Amino acid sequence: MPSALSIVLSVLAGSGLGVVTGCTPGVHVNTISIVLLGVYGASRMDPLIFAVVVVSMAVVHTFLDILPAIFLGAPDPDTALSILPGHRMLLDGRGLEAVRLSVMGSLGAVVLAACTTPLVVVALPALYPIVSTVMFPLLAFLEVSIIMTERDLAHILWAVVVLAASGFLGLVVMS
Repeated sequence: MPSALSIVLSVLAGSGLGVVTGCTPGVHVNTISIVLLGVYGASRMDPLIFAVVVVSMAVVHTFLDILPAIFLGAPDPDTALSILPGHRMLLDGRGLEAVRLSVMGSLGAVVLAACTTPLVVVALPALYPIVSTVMFPLLAFLEVSIIMTERDLAHILWAVVVLAASGFLGLVVMS
């Protein structure tokens, strides 16, 4: 079990990396996580320390990734939809208000996640047998419904190819 000091240092390291990923357009938490995964695999880092670094980095990233989206007009794919109202507010001279609203939303999400995590941890093992029995028919229905909303035959065929490839990849990876 890692010491409290090493956990605090891991939170600080993850927060620093989250500042970098959140404020730098084009750099995402997943990119840094893959690099960290390589470091983790090559070292004797405790799994808890690795998890603390990645989670703290992801949380800080969600608070800061709106800054380049609003002020630089360079959104990540995660913030692309929020750029329109945020950038409009910036052009109206209310950019800091857009950032404040985003921070309030991120804080609310963190609080909600923290409050619901114990419920999910308790409920998920009980719900898994029920959900696993209906998952395949539900996903098949949704996939067919989505594909059938396409009007063009070429798009339908391309959607079927992508679906088959992703299904094949899932089978290969999960087995």
